[in-house]
Amino acid sequence: MKPDNDLLGMKPYGEALNTIVTKSFAAVEGFLAATCKPLLEELGNMMKDKVRIWRLNNILKVLEKSKGKFEFKNDNIQLSANPKVALAIIENAANEENDELQEMWAGLFNSSLSETGRSDDAIVYVSILKQLSVAEAKLLRYICENAKKGILDSHLPMAQTLSLYSDKISEITGINELVTLEAIVNHLNALRLSERRDSTSAFSFRGTNEKLLAWLTPTSLALSLYIRCNGYKGTVIRVLATQILVRN
Repeated sequence: MKPDNDLLGMKPYGEALNTIVTKSFAAVEGFLAATCKPLLEELGNMMKDKVRIWRLNNILKVLEKSKGKFEFKNDNIQLSANPKVALAIIENAANEENDELQEMWAGLFNSSLSETGRSDDAIVYVSILKQLSVAEAKLLRYICENAKKGILDSHLPMAQTLSLYSDKISEITGINELVTLEAIVNHLNALRLSERRDSTSAFSFRGTNEKLLAWLTPTSLALSLYIRCNGYKGTVIRVLATQILVRN
């Protein structure tokens, strides 16, 4: 008979998860002590709250990924995080189980670090990243990596338009429902991560078989979000100049 306080029989799983979380916490404790002590203290408090253990497990996965991306100098960490930014990133990353989005949160955490620990410009990207679904993140990555990019005379980054048929977008995102695909493209437009052509719909009919075609143009904001979520600390211009972004 199951004990009264474990009617669903979940206690063994809870204990196993708690063991995993404890080991993960130990793995990133030194990293956080060097980069953001207030965040370390907050996570320490979460360790005592079993209700929040699932969220903490997601946070620690993100931090382990972040630690893995980090470039150490002379075995020392010389950068630190603004607590406001670090806590905002972790608060939102706590609800994310998807590996690809966890990688993006980890990259954003890394790119938010600075020598003074006062930089808070990454807070802008937090508000955008938290609104992306897994499918939208995949599509964003594709257009940022595959659109031809350059630098305008005004020193602003630019990208050319990609023409993608609905079956290609379905392949990229893993979504087959056309209504959902349209919503995904429209949402990227609404977040100003892609520019919309003059149309009431994300798609237009093209070709003899009346295929659905969408035009997606990654904006400078999209390119900036992309490089930040890959852990790069430089500006879009610097990244384009050093060809870190994949270009055709």
